[in-house]
Amino acid sequence: MIGAEEAQALTRQLAKIGGNLNQLAKHANQGGNVPAQELQELQSEVAHIWQQLT
Repeated sequence: MIGAEEAQALTRQLAKIGGNLNQLAKHANQGGNVPAQELQELQSEVAHIWQQLT
């Protein structure tokens, strides 16, 4: 079980990831290319958070 401070830290991390994902989606929807490395970094961040939750 995670404590309140850990939950707040995870919430901040998820908000950052969500913001980054929105920026990438906007860029892609405007016809831009999204580098695979940026998507892999987001995937890695999500995996890291998932590990903290399990």
